Amino acid sequence: MKRLVKGFLATCCLVMLATVSVSAHGHGGGHHHGGGGSVQYYYCGGHSAHQHTNGACPYSGNGGTSCWKHDGAGWWYCHADGSCPKQCWQQIDQKWYYFNKDGYMATGWLKDGQKKYYLDADGAMATGWRKIGKNWYYFNGSGAMKTGWLTQGGNKYYLKSDGKMVTGKKVIKGKTYVFDKNGACQKLKKLQKKASVAC
Repeated sequence: MKRLVKGFLATCCLVMLATVSVSAHGHGGGHHHGGGGSVQYYYCGGHSAHQHTNGACPYSGNGGTSCWKHDGAGWWYCHADGSCPKQCWQQIDQKWYYFNKDGYMATGWLKDGQKKYYLDADGAMATGWRKIGKNWYYFNGSGAMKTGWLTQGGNKYYLKSDGKMVTGKKVIKGKTYVFDKNGACQKLKKLQKKASVAC
């Protein structure tokens, strides 16, 4: 009987150790996963999620490496020299990100000076056409939200002062224009009402 009890306890201990091991190391790599509770996980040099023992990255070698870091408040980024961008734009892996005054990565709408930008859920700056909620917006190559007339692919579009793409009828500077469901301004041969102005 004693041998059976000892065997059972030994098996339980092995299961517990295996569970702890999976909890500590079972997170996948990438920039979208973080550790739970007070444990911080790091994503350095393309390696999967790992912890820094005594503040040192196991993949850093002699000179350190740049890292995404995460806690309950959000994501931030640190360079190999330990400096972290704050209240500025930063290009990382060919994508642009904005970090606030506390150094955390921003998401959603951002006003920088007189221009508005949109940052996706992963923090990357949006460019080109983007549907946000129920509305379409256009962001130029530098990420700034476009307003007014936009000519693209042989079509003309109109974006209101809040950036929303216009569909249907719209009076612009006293003239009535018609836009299809995709936002393209209708040419003269497509218009049926003479009251409307062709693009």
